[in-house]
Amino acid sequence: MWCHLSPIRDMLTARGIVRAGLSLSDSVCDVIDNGTWRWHADWFSRYPDLVNLPVPNLLDDTDDGLLWRDFDGKLRPISVAGAWESLRSRADQVVWFHIPWFPHCIPRHAIHLWLVIKQKLKTQDRLRESDVVPNVDLHLLRCSLCEVVPDSHPHLFFECQFSMQVWLQIRALSGMDAVPPSLEDVITFLIPISKG
Repeated sequence: MWCHLSPIRDMLTARGIVRAGLSLSDSVCDVIDNGTWRWHADWFSRYPDLVNLPVPNLLDDTDDGLLWRDFDGKLRPISVAGAWESLRSRADQVVWFHIPWFPHCIPRHAIHLWLVIKQKLKTQDRLRESDVVPNVDLHLLRCSLCEVVPDSHPHLFFECQFSMQVWLQIRALSGMDAVPPSLEDVITFLIPISKG
């Protein structure tokens, strides 16, 4: 924002801009002539703030660019990363951050693991009528691994007979024999290793 009144066209009506011989698509350089503003004479009494508006120094050899005011109030070239940093909600870093996010992680897997740890997977116990196609009875849904009961986070990770067999194999192969079959215990075990 090059001035505190920006965007100026928010102060003016479309009709007033056109009556002054300007266009809604005009840019700042279109209303500057030899270092002075080219405002309609009527505007100085109607919009007194325009009188004291400093004329920006336009550089002919420099292209216009967009700037983003970041979280700290500094103007920076606009970028998706900068916008994300400014817009995202802030919270303390969780102790298990390095479990899903490590230098060579696959983002898709990291996001999925993050959802698992936060227990935010769209499991059958969390479904609502509006989440499924019409005429589906949510009481008839079953775990796709064992087909015995509806799935849930506790069921998918350690209560299901199939997933328990997978866990026992992984536990033996990864040297986690002493880790109990609970997500919290697995995370607690992995935290010091992940920071390594």
